[in-house]
Order: sequence, then structure tokens, then C-alpha cells
Amino acid sequence: MGTFTNIMPSIFGETPIAMIGNPVLTMPGIFIGGCNLRCPYCINRSIIVGNGRTSLDSLAIINGHMAAGEKWIFVSGGEPLSNVNTLNLLNEIRLRGMKVALATNGTYPDMLRKVADEGLADYVVMDVKTSPSDLGRYMNVCGTTDETALTKVLKSMSVMKTGFPGCEFRTTCCSRFVDFEVVKEIAGVIGVDHPYVLQYYTVHQTLLDELADESYVVDYDTLRGWADEIRPLVKWISVREV
Repeated sequence: MGTFTNIMPSIFGETPIAMIGNPVLTMPGIFIGGCNLRCPYCINRSIIVGNGRTSLDSLAIINGHMAAGEKWIFVSGGEPLSNVNTLNLLNEIRLRGMKVALATNGTYPDMLRKVADEGLADYVVMDVKTSPSDLGRYMNVCGTTDETALTKVLKSMSVMKTGFPGCEFRTTCCSRFVDFEVVKEIAGVIGVDHPYVLQYYTVHQTLLDELADESYVVDYDTLRGWADEIRPLVKWISVREV
């Protein structure tokens, strides 16, 4: 077992409802500050750039959820695995008898492996941003200069498939970066043993102002059509709001 401390990561936000699985399981979510990527369509702008954010008491929050009888907590960001102290938080949640659903962008495969090896998450959600065969496109969507980003993502996908009791892969369908051919390619990489979620793009507090444009929204009917065509390629597929 790993050595954990009482040092917690900064939590910069909460949500009463986060969703995983099929059928959908809902739970409270917490958002850890900090991210190594700058995806221009990211709707967690305040968590990424600040805008008057304040750090919340991590232990008080999880103790409150435990007292309220919550069975799960969803840990997101930002990118939770960009902060090594996230492992301490996950451990504290598990020690209180609650289950952990963790979200990641996939660029910290070694941290993700630690989470798996220590049994710190019961369900993991991973974003696959765009084509997993096009490094330049992937870097552009992620707003990063890290030329190893896609290699890390593919490594994390491998960890996801073997390391956790439950998992799902997700793609936010902003039409500037994603079309049907892209999600079909991603589904093929995910494979028939694992689930895939197409996320409806919400133009709300985007990191890059010009992405807050309805023209980049792929409507639900179109996404459901994509899902119907992709369904044979994955374990299950769902359309959900981000």
C-alpha cells in the first residue's frame, strides 16, 4: 500500500449532480484546481484561469457528503491527476466508506496507474478529445505544445481497460474539433469491451470566448444518430450533456 498524507489538493468548485454509467448513476462532484491542458472549449473556465475562485475545505466537503449518506463522490477538475495530493484525497474518501468516480484527461498515465494499483477509484472517466491517430490535431484541441500528449493518452487508455472495476471514455462533440468520422475512429480504439459517451457541447463559460458559439453545437438528434451507427463498435454508447 502507498504512503498517504493529510495534505489535500485545492478544491475550487462543487456540483450537486455528476453522472456516470448506463443506467446513469448520479452523485455530488468536486472540482480540483489546476490543469496541464488549455482545451479552448473547456467550460470549467473559472477553475482553469481563476476569476475570483476560492479554495474550499476538502475534508469538510467529503465529511459533509458522508454525513448526508452519499455513497459516491465524483472527483474532477481541472485535471485531478496533475496534483499528487489528489491521491491523498481519494484515499480519504475511500476511508470514509464512500466510492470514488474519477475524471481524467489521460495525460498522466503513471498517476493513473498508481490510482489503479492502490485501488483508489471504483470508476474512472477519461476524455478522448479527438482523433487518437493525429498528434497535431490532438495538441491543437488540448491547447498544448506537449508532443508526448497523445502517447500518454494512449497509455492511459490501456490502463483504463485493465485497471478499474468500471470505466467509460468520453468525447465532447464540439464541431470545430470533432465530427462523425472522429468519434467513429475513437470508438474503434475503445473497442467492444468498453463504453463510450458522446457529450453534448455546451457553450457556457468556454476558455476561449470565440468557442461560445452555437454554430459549434452538434444537436442531440445528430448525436443520437452517430451513436446508433457506432453502437456495434463499443460495449454501450450514450449521449449526455457535458
